[in-house]
Amino acid sequence: MAGSKSTFLKAIAISVYLGHLGIAIPAEEAKFPFFQNICIYINHTDNLRQGYSHFLREVKNLKEVALKASEGTPIFAIFDEIFKGTNMNDALQITRATTQGLAQFHQSVFFISTHIDELKDMASTAVNSYFLDCKVEGGIPRFSYQLKEGWSSVQIGKILFKNEGLYDLFQSSGG
Repeated sequence: MAGSKSTFLKAIAISVYLGHLGIAIPAEEAKFPFFQNICIYINHTDNLRQGYSHFLREVKNLKEVALKASEGTPIFAIFDEIFKGTNMNDALQITRATTQGLAQFHQSVFFISTHIDELKDMASTAVNSYFLDCKVEGGIPRFSYQLKEGWSSVQIGKILFKNEGLYDLFQSSGG
C-alpha cells in the first residue's frame, strides 16, 4: 500500500546500517547499541538451488539468528511477515513461540511484522506492539505514517477487496 510496514522496516534497517558505518541517518535523534550482526529478511523467496521453500528459508534464517543470539552476540534482525509461507494455525503457534523465544535475548533487537491478529494477547508480555496508523476516508485507506502503540483495527484487505468490486462480482456470478 506504498507507505506501510515494509517501507518502514526498510527505513529502520537502512538507518541502523548507516549508523553502524558512522554515516548520518535521516532522524532527529537515534540511539542504539552496536550490533555484531544485522540480519534483514524482507521480500525473500524460495531457493530452488538449495531445495528450500519460502517457509523453510524463513525457518533456517530464524535458526541462524537464534543461534547467534543464544551465544550472546548482539543482533539486530527484521522479519517481515514472518511465517507467511505456512498455514495460519502453524504460523500462529510458531510466531508465538518465536516472539517469546527471541524476547529472552535482551542484548538484541528484533522487529517482527505479522498480520496474525490472534497474537494481540502478547501485548502484555515483554513484547512491544506497534502499528502504522491508517484512517479510512470515503472507503479509501489513508496512511498518516505515524507509529502508534498497539494493534491496528483497520482491515485494509477487506476494504481493497470491496473497492475492487470482488464481493459484488462473486455474488453476481452465483458464488
